Amino acid sequence: MSTGQSVPKMYWDDSKKQVKRSYKGVKSVKFLNNLLLTELAKAQEIVNRLHYKGELDFLSVKQLKDKIVRKTKYDSFYVYGLNQAKELRVAQRFGTARNYEGVISILKVFTKQKDLKFNELNHDFLKRFERFHLSKPGNSQNGLASYMRTIKAIYNKGVKDDIIEREHSLFHYRNYFLLSYMTMGMSFIDMAFLRKENIVDGRIKFQRKKTSKMYDIKVTEQMEEILKFYTAKKKRKDFILPVLKRDSLELQYKDGQWALKNYNKGLKKIAELCAIEERLTSYVSRHSFATHALFKNIPLPAISSMLGHSKLSTTQVYLKSLPNEILDAYHEELVIN
Repeated sequence: MSTGQSVPKMYWDDSKKQVKRSYKGVKSVKFLNNLLLTELAKAQEIVNRLHYKGELDFLSVKQLKDKIVRKTKYDSFYVYGLNQAKELRVAQRFGTARNYEGVISILKVFTKQKDLKFNELNHDFLKRFERFHLSKPGNSQNGLASYMRTIKAIYNKGVKDDIIEREHSLFHYRNYFLLSYMTMGMSFIDMAFLRKENIVDGRIKFQRKKTSKMYDIKVTEQMEEILKFYTAKKKRKDFILPVLKRDSLELQYKDGQWALKNYNKGLKKIAELCAIEERLTSYVSRHSFATHALFKNIPLPAISSMLGHSKLSTTQVYLKSLPNEILDAYHEELVIN
C-alpha cells in the first residue's frame, strides 16, 4: 500500500521499520517517521475492528488491503456513490447506476455542492433533506421514498465495505454499562473474562482479576434479560460478551484494553445522544452503584464488601461527593428528628 512517501533503500532501517536519521531528503526525519506511524495506526485500527467483528479470518490479503485503502479513499459519500455507479455501468446495470447518480445530484443541490461525508449522513441530515424535497412544488412522498431507498442502498454498501460502521456498538456499550451496575459495579475487564460456565444455578460466580476476591452474585430478572442475549447458543467455555477473541491470556488482556478504550468512546457518544452533561465512563457505573446503595441506606461495610474493597476508606473515596440535594435531605431529616 502506497503511503505517498519514498526514500532510497539505504536509508531505510528494516529492523526498526523507520527512516534512518542520516537521511537528508526531508526537512524532518522525525516528522516523516511519525507520519508513517500514523498511517500504520490507521491500518491497524481497521484490522482490529475486523478481528473483533469476526471477519478477519475470512479475508484474503488482497481483500484486507482493499478494505484498508477504501477506508481512506472513500470518506466522501458522493465519491463512493459515483464510483459504485461506474461499477454498475460496467456490469450493465444502467438503471441502478442512473438512480445512484440521480440521488447524488439531488443531494449536491441540497448541500450546495458541499461534500457529504459518510458520518454526516445521519437522522438529522435526512430529516432536513426530507423537508427540502417536499418544499419544492410538484415533489411527492413517492419520489422521496425512492431517493431514500437509493441512499440506503449506497450507505449499506459502504457498511459492507467497512467505510462506515453501524451504531450496533452503542447497543452493546449500553448493555455493558447496565450489566456492570447490576453486578455490584463489576469492572469491564472482569465482565470481559466472564464465561458462560460462571453462571451457576442462577448466580454469577467469578474471581475478580484485580483483587482475586471471589464473588457470588444473584442473577436478577433485569440481568437475565441482558445475559440471555449474549449467552444464546454459546458453549460453557465461551466468553459471555463479544470482547475477547484471541487464545493466549496476554492477547486477551490486549483485547480487553482495546475494547475498554472503545467502550469509553462509545459511552461519550451515548452521553451526547442522551444530553448527559457529566462525563460518562466505565467507572461511572461502579461509582453509581456505590452511591445509590448509600441512598438506599445500605450500611457502608456492606457496600464496601459488594465493591470488593478491603478497606472502608477506599469505599469512602467513592462516596465523598454526594449531590447537594441528597445532603440537604439528610440534613432536614436530622433537624426534624
